[in-house]
Amino acid sequence: MQTLTDFSDASDSAEHIVFLHANGFPPDTYASFLSAISSLGRVSTIEHRPLWTKEAPKFLDWGVYADDAIKTLEREATSPVWLVGHSMGGMVSIVTAANFPNAVATLVVIDSMMRMSEGRAAQLRRIGAGSGRAFDSKAAYVDGFKIRPQADLASPAVTRHMAASSCREYEDGQWRNKFDRHVYSQRHPVDGYAHWAKVWDARIPALVIAGGSSDRITAQVLDQLSAVYPQITISTVDRAGHHVMLDNPRGYIEALAAYLEIDR
Repeated sequence: MQTLTDFSDASDSAEHIVFLHANGFPPDTYASFLSAISSLGRVSTIEHRPLWTKEAPKFLDWGVYADDAIKTLEREATSPVWLVGHSMGGMVSIVTAANFPNAVATLVVIDSMMRMSEGRAAQLRRIGAGSGRAFDSKAAYVDGFKIRPQADLASPAVTRHMAASSCREYEDGQWRNKFDRHVYSQRHPVDGYAHWAKVWDARIPALVIAGGSSDRITAQVLDQLSAVYPQITISTVDRAGHHVMLDNPRGYIEALAAYLEIDR
């Protein structure tokens, strides 16, 4: 069962930020960035199904992730939250807000793909069919860790922290990413714009943070977003790719803090 895990001591804060993570990046890999925004309020995370180690479900789907998040918020959140998601977590946040608008005070999506085509889904299914890289030790895993897509501007210390936080030892004694690769083998097309239209209908304030050198949020994507959500706010973080908070942590934090301060 999912549960909210706190990354700050502000449990009595009026503001509650719930963060949803990306493919292959467990919440602990974001620890320094989550701590950095804790001054804004209580910060919590949710682990998606691919990280469940006990009775791990094998059906992995955007709608299922969102349903998991909705059930967790229904059970544990005492008031509407600021829902913040990166990459895959961003798409799950969009679907969650569209289907459970009363639980979301503000939606923040960080450099997510807004529409997954069949071609992209098929590419991910091919990746999921493989076994993935395995290492003899945690140290070897950390040394061989690669961020995909590349985060060229991320500091070595942050990269090593992410590597150490994203792996575990499996039953065969090998070290691999904690993230269940079945998530890739079950990818299917998804149209985020249809969900954005529902978010607009519910008048949930929304911010999209884009990496300045990322290919996720293009001019065409911005036009399509504006068509379904006319008052959406876009903040582009310079010197950052898809992993905005790795490449330019200060820029990411400033963009998020500025918007949330306005939205209070």
